[in-house]
Amino acid sequence: MHKSRIFILLTFITLLIGTLGWNTGHGVAPLSASADSDTDGVLVKFRPGVSAAERSAVHQQVGGRVKDVIPGIDVDVVVVPSGRAAEAVSRYQQSPRVQYAEVDAEAHLVDATVDPSLSKQWGLFTIKAPLALAATLAPSPPDPGPATHIVVFHGGVDPDVASLDLGTRHGLTREFVYRHALLGASLVIPPGKEAAVQSDPRVAFLERNQKVTLFNQPAPTGVNRIDAEGVGGPVDVDIAIIDTGIDLTHPDLNVVASTNCAWGGQFNQTCTDGQGADDNGHGSHVAGTAAARNNSIGVLGVAPDARLWAVKVLDNAGKGYESWVIAGVDWVTVHASQIEVANMSLGCECTMSALDLAIANSVKAGVTYAVAAGNSNKDASTFSPAKHSDVITVSAMVDSDGRCGGLGPSTSYGADDTRASFSNYGSLVELAAPGVNIYSTYKTGGYATGSGTSMASPHVAGAAALYKAANALATPTDVRNALMAGGVAQTKACDTSLNNGNAGFRGDPDIYHEPLAYVGSSSSGTPATADFSMAASPSSQTVTAGVGTSYTVTLTSLNGYASAVNFSVTWLPSGASSSFSSNPVTPTSGGATSMLTVSTSMAGTYILIITGTGTDLANTAHSASVTLVVTIASTDFSIAASPSARSIPAGKSAAYKVTLTALNGYASAVNLSVTWLPSGASSSFSSNPVTPTSGGATSMLTVSTSTAGTYILIITGTGTDLANTAHSASVKLMVK
Repeated sequence: MHKSRIFILLTFITLLIGTLGWNTGHGVAPLSASADSDTDGVLVKFRPGVSAAERSAVHQQVGGRVKDVIPGIDVDVVVVPSGRAAEAVSRYQQSPRVQYAEVDAEAHLVDATVDPSLSKQWGLFTIKAPLALAATLAPSPPDPGPATHIVVFHGGVDPDVASLDLGTRHGLTREFVYRHALLGASLVIPPGKEAAVQSDPRVAFLERNQKVTLFNQPAPTGVNRIDAEGVGGPVDVDIAIIDTGIDLTHPDLNVVASTNCAWGGQFNQTCTDGQGADDNGHGSHVAGTAAARNNSIGVLGVAPDARLWAVKVLDNAGKGYESWVIAGVDWVTVHASQIEVANMSLGCECTMSALDLAIANSVKAGVTYAVAAGNSNKDASTFSPAKHSDVITVSAMVDSDGRCGGLGPSTSYGADDTRASFSNYGSLVELAAPGVNIYSTYKTGGYATGSGTSMASPHVAGAAALYKAANALATPTDVRNALMAGGVAQTKACDTSLNNGNAGFRGDPDIYHEPLAYVGSSSSGTPATADFSMAASPSSQTVTAGVGTSYTVTLTSLNGYASAVNFSVTWLPSGASSSFSSNPVTPTSGGATSMLTVSTSMAGTYILIITGTGTDLANTAHSASVTLVVTIASTDFSIAASPSARSIPAGKSAAYKVTLTALNGYASAVNLSVTWLPSGASSSFSSNPVTPTSGGATSMLTVSTSTAGTYILIITGTGTDLANTAHSASVKLMVK
């Protein structure tokens, strides 16, 4: 009979097992464990009835030193010399008194996919930023904070070099440099310098650094897809998040208890209560998907306001050890009279017998476990704890619009309503849930978007909590069976007149077609609420001052919403005009639209807030944000240098072609200079100054140095116009 299943967050445990082939024959001297810094860990479980004296004799024979004992499952945490854990395991396994022995596994968060660049993109989390506000964030009045502006560069520009150059040229203070989610930096720009920075050809646009606040509480697409958005709350259930901890003071999370089992080093098994704060972000994200509050801010969880228990078993890098995880499971089991559901987003492609035993005992105590299937696009049967027979294992699917039909935009992990390309699969997977671009709570009171089976699992943990809230006497097996029975078959066709998520998905690579988790059948006994969603596109427009531009605003009816909706737009620049082609508009299931047209003569970057307020009794309101970038056409020039890099022997010279191109009739002479030369280097321009032309005027820069090294040279052109317009280009010089 195949294993039980529950939604679980993904965070894999990597088992670090030594591969040296030690001699284990008779007469071999025992291993000698020294200081903890030079040791590895081994977990040893003795057979029932073995006395303390016999256990001590086995440890002495092998050469292991007992550091701790994991309560509940009676497993010894043993210290052995560094690099010899595999040998120690082999020796322990030869003893007839030992039930099993294994290396203490190192745990870490699982990346969302097997992309080779993931070491730079942990979890693919995109931290909340002005460019990603969409329909969930609204700006408050400008508050510069430490940095006054966010500067965004054009594609292909090196943000480190460009921001450093801007700072040097204009006297700016650089703070963060953005290299992945966008190419840019946060800078302190003194008053009066904004135009000079904006005019740099490397700059796409800049905007004031401002605080953002949530003005409504959207149901994330995953919650919407499994039709949990109408639950309401609070849900009277306790959920343990066994992860990196939880943001204990997040206003959108109801955290009632915490402990830190990843405290004080590899072999410290003492969980410290009250210290489960999240210093990574992953655990907070998981917690929000499962149970974010229904409180008019942030996001909405599957089981709103459920009581959360933060069980920290991984460090700030998302890593830990099997022994830490076991300690966390043990702590949950101690509180099994209060905790009904636990979510685990961790694991490894390995076998962890000790952890398996701990989970089995915790399930017997009444705790339902949801576990992530894994992000390796492999059969989950080789991953632990995903393969555990007592947990609910959860795979991930793509849902980009919160509804069935496959009409949402495609993602880097697959088309809408398909299996996520990274997700594990197989006969041991019980349920699927949305796991791509999931928006949820994050550490330090923030919000973030993440992808992975880690994001799918908490949907199921929340669904399990809903079932327990309505069926208090249900056992973990009852919960698993009910969720599987209430899930949507992969082959079920979409009928949007029933519910947004009530249909299956495509792309399962095996014959074991796990259903999609679904709570729209009122697992909590609460009917879905009539509502509407609102979206605006495109997300950003750039226009010349005085020229109008338009955005399409779409209203979609949810659960039969049929009232007219009145539009308004705020945060327009002073003197701007705006109009809607239709106002009010009645939402439809297929989406009703109106065109917003905006025109202004004031240059700058503006985030416009479009609000739709319903005429229903509750005056239901939702908003969407768009960006308007207004530029003024002015005379200017651009500067470019080629080649981008040269390599020369020490004492030789390198030449670069510098091209100045006139923009909008720029006709002033430009003085050229070069900085960041190595000490003692010589440089000269073949022509200086140079007057830019529309076709490009050129000068050759020649550089010579005897100092070996790699240098980034900054070539600057300063115009003789009244504004002393200046631009720069960078080249690399490699001297051998």
